Amino acid sequence: MGVFAQHGFRCGDKIRNAFSCGCLDGVVFSPKDVKLTSLKEKINDIKNVTDTENILFDPQFYAAILANEPNAKLGSLPIDYADIFSVKNLVNLSRDRYVEDEINKSGLFQKNELGLSKYILPNVCIQEDFNSLSAVIARNFIEIGDEIARSKNVSSSVYHSLVIEGNCFRKTDNLLKFINGLTQNELMAKGFYILVESSKTDGRCPWCDKDVLANQLYLAYVLSQNGYETIFGYSFLSSPYLWAVGANSCAFGWFDTLRFLSLRDKFIDSGKKGGRNASRKYFAGKIWRPVEISVLETGKDFILNGLSIDNLFLDRKNPPSESDEILQYWETLRLEEAAIKKYEYTEDRLEYIKERLREMESFVNDKTNVLHSLPIGGKLKSEINQCKQALKTFTDLSEIPFSF
Repeated sequence: MGVFAQHGFRCGDKIRNAFSCGCLDGVVFSPKDVKLTSLKEKINDIKNVTDTENILFDPQFYAAILANEPNAKLGSLPIDYADIFSVKNLVNLSRDRYVEDEINKSGLFQKNELGLSKYILPNVCIQEDFNSLSAVIARNFIEIGDEIARSKNVSSSVYHSLVIEGNCFRKTDNLLKFINGLTQNELMAKGFYILVESSKTDGRCPWCDKDVLANQLYLAYVLSQNGYETIFGYSFLSSPYLWAVGANSCAFGWFDTLRFLSLRDKFIDSGKKGGRNASRKYFAGKIWRPVEISVLETGKDFILNGLSIDNLFLDRKNPPSESDEILQYWETLRLEEAAIKKYEYTEDRLEYIKERLREMESFVNDKTNVLHSLPIGGKLKSEINQCKQALKTFTDLSEIPFSF
């Protein structure tokens, strides 16, 4: 396990091609953005090029509450997946028999309709606080799902969903109580598929927010220490930090909406139309950030990662495709994951992260570097400081003897 594709709109052959060239370890499909017939074809295509069992399906049940809104945008969910998705409210989902029904339907759909051997069980989104009604219902989904999986002897193939609004991580005490409740239940499932909202339109929860990132790392660390596998979806730039503290896999895709999670942006129509196509970018391994391809003209000696695909990003006459871009992102972060996980102990992995952050600071502060005069330089400095604060908070919480 390691780097997963977060499937979404305009997939094409990107995921199949990435498996063919060994850039991916798994995939999480999202029903909102693909018709059922096409999904089955994509699953079969992947099975034809790899023997991985890490083909997963996110039921996106957490969108069922948002479906109540008049401007909800649900794509294929209520059409092709009506057997497992419909409008819900929290009152109904407070009743065990409704929860059991939804979990059974989703599991059978993934097994019988899609032919999968690993299953992500549905759950609601935890909103506002870990002490909220939605958090109580989410815990109930996990406990009932675990009992069902145990009764069917599939516990070792099951991942519980944990979908969390970013603001929940601002109240650490309630997070600690929630995590303690989870780990004391002696759940038998293989692990958790975790989505953390890290991109809100009001800017309050950027991916590197020191509270959101620190407590997310603590969640990953505690679950890992208790023997659970964790797959973090929509975890693009936070993936190195998550791998360092024990996360098994991180998933992201080719658009920002597949790299950072904003539930309202994903499932509510804002009324905005159109917009320019994003320019192609190159993921610079030295700073763990994408940069404009134009920067490579003067800064390639600083920025290029030394991959076989690099030449595609230097050809101005034939610019790289969207598929080339995401292949380069996946390959670069897969190499980073291997570099982190060669260290067995968390303290050693954190030392590696600490050194990488130092290198990034030196890299951006170097006045001979092309990035020094670009807007990304100032933004990167701010993000590095946020990450250092997050790591300090995490090590204090987890009582790991380490200093940032």
